[in-house]
Amino acid sequence: MFNKLPGVRLSGENYGLLNQAAKLIFNLREHPDVFADDKAEVEGPFRHNAIPSGTMSCVVQDLMYTLDPPSLDYDGHQQTSSSVVDEDHNTIVGLKTIRLYNPNFWDVQKAVSFLKEAFPCARYIISKRSNLESAALSYQKAFQWNSPLEELEGYIERETQFLESVADELGTDIAQVVDVDDW
Repeated sequence: MFNKLPGVRLSGENYGLLNQAAKLIFNLREHPDVFADDKAEVEGPFRHNAIPSGTMSCVVQDLMYTLDPPSLDYDGHQQTSSSVVDEDHNTIVGLKTIRLYNPNFWDVQKAVSFLKEAFPCARYIISKRSNLESAALSYQKAFQWNSPLEELEGYIERETQFLESVADELGTDIAQVVDVDDW
């Protein structure tokens, strides 16, 4: 529905790629003695030049952009004319993910920290469904989940609470929660 807005390009579900990108950054952050921002490791097996602060966000943003490139021309080739590049420069690029909620991986604070680091200029539309039964039936249909409906509704309720907490932590200037059942 958002792709119908002019100047907006959103990719569909990506099987939790944001979580995988976060794991990449967190793995490096777990070794601050070697991979601290702006610190070179001049000798040894982990030798590398200094990694400038903020550059990991470029990696994550490039990954997201790769999954949501500009459309192909009528011959199936990537459009490369300067007008497409100029147009794409002004395009809002985004993604849809339902797999941000992962209690075995991160809590609200860790998720917010990652989102702020990886996408410092981003704005978020966090959708929820207040009709849990309808949401559970949709999950079952779209993802062939065989869990009992009550169990799935409980999961969706916990997921919704997590996402609402993420939105609260990000603040209303950065995140808005939209109930798609009211839309």
